[in-house]
Amino acid sequence: MVNHTSSHRYLTLVGLLGLFLSVHIGIFWTHYQDTQQIHASSASISTFSLASISFLSEADPDMALTAWEAYFTRIESWFPYLKILYEVGLLLASLRSMSGYIHIHHLRTQSKLPTSDKIQLQIRHLSLRLGVSQTAQLKIHPLVKEPMTIGFWKPIILFPVELLSGLNAEQLEAILLHELAHIKRADFLINQLQIFIEVLFFYHPAIWWISREIQLEREKCCDYIVRRVAGDPWVFAQTLTQLERFRQSLNPIFTMQATGKPSQLGIRIRRLFDPVPQ
Repeated sequence: MVNHTSSHRYLTLVGLLGLFLSVHIGIFWTHYQDTQQIHASSASISTFSLASISFLSEADPDMALTAWEAYFTRIESWFPYLKILYEVGLLLASLRSMSGYIHIHHLRTQSKLPTSDKIQLQIRHLSLRLGVSQTAQLKIHPLVKEPMTIGFWKPIILFPVELLSGLNAEQLEAILLHELAHIKRADFLINQLQIFIEVLFFYHPAIWWISREIQLEREKCCDYIVRRVAGDPWVFAQTLTQLERFRQSLNPIFTMQATGKPSQLGIRIRRLFDPVPQ
């Protein structure tokens, strides 16, 4: 059984992300309704402001109106500049996201099937073991630096050319199980929601933290699925180590970063050997 702690934490984080979006949609809609009412009645300040001023006027009828008018006028004077800053940031975040989609589209359309059909048959067999209904294909591309899965209805598992030839049968099976676990869990769809929310709230550090934690817990959940199906955690631990070595061979400048602080690789490997609740 997949580790309950990671699964519950993942669902909680995704729920927080959805709640964050829902709350802001509600705030926007409420503000939009208030704005429509203000325009319709030609009011100068919002209903909330009038209620606040009325409350304070009971304490000081002579000065409350003037003080709150000055306060809201000062805040409203910042709105045009804040709006411009947000629109510029939103544009940059959207362009960054769009470049990612273009890159993924390029990988999807330009990737090629391996010469042997043996791997495709293996994917079908593993899909049946995991209960994955979609028909996944493995393709290779020289620009891919690590195994990844793109798409949901017609998923493609992308592999680096060099890595595919450097894995033994057990390591290849472990990686395929991991990628198929992403497909089974519909992680691609959740990731699209993440990207959408990250673009809208590019300025919010809470979104950065939640999104990063979702990515970490997502990998842990898939790791436990591999452990449950494959049975031997040592094989997948060795496979993760092999993947990390491959990444570092492509980006040697980042090697010190991996050893300079607690590595997520080490945490993932240690968790593979934790007792699995029944």
